Formats: sequence, structure tokens, C-alpha cells
Amino acid sequence: ANTIHDTGNDLNKLIESILDMKKIQEHSLELIEVAFNPKEEITKCVNNYVKKSFNKNQKYETYMDDSLPQSLLGDPARITQVIGIVLDNAIKFTDDGGHINVNVEYDDISECLVCQVKDNGIGISKEDQDKIFNMQQLDAKTSRSHEGVGLGLSIAYNLLKQMNGDIIVKSIPLNGSF
Repeated sequence: ANTIHDTGNDLNKLIESILDMKKIQEHSLELIEVAFNPKEEITKCVNNYVKKSFNKNQKYETYMDDSLPQSLLGDPARITQVIGIVLDNAIKFTDDGGHINVNVEYDDISECLVCQVKDNGIGISKEDQDKIFNMQQLDAKTSRSHEGVGLGLSIAYNLLKQMNGDIIVKSIPLNGSF
């Protein structure tokens, strides 16, 4: 029963990702702008990944700056979707016993949230870093050993562009990403 439930959830996530990508490509994805508490929304999001990280015996740490605003305008569901995609990849591509760090701050100058996810996973070469945002699997060996179809980071990248944000990857092969 658990396997059927998990498979159903995985299939649902895949369908939602395909639909999101289609909307992004058609420029029909609508963002909402509501007031939300970033600390509350992001805390709920990162807490959703504790079990997955725990199951891989990873050290999972979160730091939220105390000076985060109490209220921001934006689309909290899409913001947490992006954070979830990045966290999911960090956990997926970090070996058992590795570590994941999430750091959330607010940049007063640019007036934007800054969320940094660090891991000590497999890393990615400089020449492959642009590919991960363009729906490209890097190699068959990696895609076979790690579940997923390669839509997540492309969706995250496009969502952030639509929200006037950005995603940056810094990584060293075999040493992780930050």
C-alpha cells in the first residue's frame, strides 16, 4: 500500500511539473501577489524535506535570519516550490551521511529574499552548470541512479525569472553545490 501511495504521489508530481512547464513555455503561468510571512512559509517548506534527508542519514540544518520581514508581497506557493525543487535536488544528489544547509536572509538593498542551499553532494562541472536549467539531463548514468526527469531546475529557473528573481549555481564536482 505504501509503494502504491508513493508511486501515486510521484506520478502526481510529474504531471504537475509537466503542466507547469507547458504553462511556462506558453507564457500562461499566472503568479499571484499576496502578503505572506516568509519565515512561516519557508519554514513549512524546508520542514517538508526533513524526513527525506533523515532517511538518507544526512545532516540537515536550517538558518533563518531574525531580520526577515514579517510580511512580503509575492506568490508564496511558487516561492516555496522553487525552494523545494532546489532542496529536493540537494538531498537527491547528496550521498547518505552527507549534509544539507539552508540559509535564508533578506537583502535590504535589492529588497528580495535570498535562499542559499549548500550540500556536499556529487557537484556539477562548470561546463554543465548552464544545462541544468534547460531541461537537459547531464548523463544517462546520473539520471538512472537518481530519480527524476530533469524538469525541476528548469521550472525553478523560469519561475524565478517570471518573479524578477534569479538562481545561481556554484559547484565543484565531487564536493557539492552552494
